[in-house]
Amino acid sequence: MKELNPDEIQHLIKVLAESEHIPRPIVPQLEGLIFWYLPKAGDSPAELMQWAMRECAAEGGTAGDYVALSKPLPVEQILERWLTPVGDEARQALGTWLELHYNVNTWASMDANLAKGDPYMTALGLDNVHPIDEQEADTAYLEHMNNVQAVVELLNKLLPEVGIFAPVIIVDGAATEIEAGPLRLRLVADGWQVMRVDDEERAHERHMDRMLAAFGLLNAVLPTLGITAKVMIEPILGEAILIGNVRVEPGPSGWTSRIDTDIPVEFDLTIPDGVAGDWNEVLDAALAARGNWRASASLAVIAAASHIGTPAAHAFIAGYSDEQSPSQDETVRDLAEALHRLPEWEAAA
Repeated sequence: MKELNPDEIQHLIKVLAESEHIPRPIVPQLEGLIFWYLPKAGDSPAELMQWAMRECAAEGGTAGDYVALSKPLPVEQILERWLTPVGDEARQALGTWLELHYNVNTWASMDANLAKGDPYMTALGLDNVHPIDEQEADTAYLEHMNNVQAVVELLNKLLPEVGIFAPVIIVDGAATEIEAGPLRLRLVADGWQVMRVDDEERAHERHMDRMLAAFGLLNAVLPTLGITAKVMIEPILGEAILIGNVRVEPGPSGWTSRIDTDIPVEFDLTIPDGVAGDWNEVLDAALAARGNWRASASLAVIAAASHIGTPAAHAFIAGYSDEQSPSQDETVRDLAEALHRLPEWEAAA
């Protein structure tokens, strides 16, 4: 990374100081993602999450305007994107980096005694900035936060029962506003004021955030199950996630899936690492078994496919084992076509 200039260092220190009292959202669905960031106004949280998952190999999720990650973001991204780290973990990661690379005691923003004599804090006019240390104020603030958090937990349990599945988060540093999908709750003198802000543009943004989050999750989980089919968001309307010819769509009560017969299925020829055999050996065995009444011939085909062990191999075995229907012939025909050896299979008929 390039050397930071004094203005960039001062900007990072100021960000740490200003983010001190921004509460980290508490979202049970994102438990374990401890590094939270707030993009600047107008920037897409989903785009930042996708960048971090792609470039940093981080797990991620979004909650309203916030992004939660399993790893801290590089400092150059915090600068370039004007991000605000939220919560102790993300702020400590940035502060530790500054301390190690520039010997800047960034935690002076949390302790007025440490701030004295720090030229960066003095230059920023933050040498007397420190957390509220009056016991009465601390007690009142903690009581307020506990009350607001109780509201958040109640909404997280209640709203899914009425079809609102978006995470409930605190959106401001004073903990006076809560966002819950299309609902915005604001604390006023006589209680909570509830407004619906689900305009068309915001509804589309939330829909795409939900799709991108599911897209990232599937790309992380499916390969561990041996499923190598490409995962993609429907390119035109973005209303579904496609996994091969499986169509997954979001709904008010969760996700639904179905086979889309209009999508052609490509035979998955993937061979896992460490497997000695390949699909050509399976087809060779099937060619040798065609017209051979001995059970050992068919078993040789099944054995060759079982060595590959992928979901495609299991599906092939299921289709090939069905000798009482056209399934067996169609299964081998699909494989021969995928291997560009269809004339061999047809010639063996």
